[in-house]
Parts: sequence; C-alpha cells; structure tokens
Amino acid sequence: MVSSESPAHPEILLLAAGRGPWRVLREVIADWDMLNAGVPSRVQLEQSIAILLGSKLIEADDEGRFRVTRAGKRLLDDRQLRRLRPRARPSVLMGEFANHLQTQAPYVLDDDKYRAAVEAYVGR
Repeated sequence: MVSSESPAHPEILLLAAGRGPWRVLREVIADWDMLNAGVPSRVQLEQSIAILLGSKLIEADDEGRFRVTRAGKRLLDDRQLRRLRPRARPSVLMGEFANHLQTQAPYVLDDDKYRAAVEAYVGR
C-alpha cells in the first residue's frame, strides 16, 4: 500500500534510471532531486523501484544499480516526451503508464545504503 505521506513516483524513477546504462542509487537520487525538487524518501524510492521492477520497466542488480529494460526504453524514447523540458516529463510519462504498470515486485531498499547514497549526494 502506498502511503499518502510518501507517494511512489515511478515516472520520476524511470526518467532517472534512463539517463545511463547502469545508474547507482546516488545518481538516481540526484536526478530525482533535479526532476522533483527534493530528495526522495527511502519509502518513495523503495515503492517506485518495486512498481517498475514488477512492471518489468527496470532491472536491479545486487550492487544497488538500476537500468531501464527495452520496454522502459520504448516509453522514454517517445518523441513528444523528449521534446519537453525535464521537469515537465514526469507528468506526461505518468499518463503513459496506464497500460504498463503491473503489480509491485518484492523489493527492500536497505536503510544503510539509502542513507549512504543521500549523504554522498548531499555532501558532494
């Protein structure tokens, strides 16, 4: 169940993960901040990752890295989306999710890894 205090934003996570072949958590947090003007909570990230993993739009490895799948890339390669300013993209992408989002996959974001990634981003 997604908390109303920390809503998941899979659209922001997909855009952040799509900026390179494999993205580490610190990079995802930095891109999320750029797109949404705020550092995501651990719960927001965990829920967003679970949604995208269950929908097969991203993959995650054991080292905490993420990459977009072919299905995710098809969503991100939309010409209309690419023409928009970065901060306008999440709302348009969320509209595209209607036919793509499935059930959440089990995913737990380790609190220590989350804190270390935030500290690495904020302290840079």
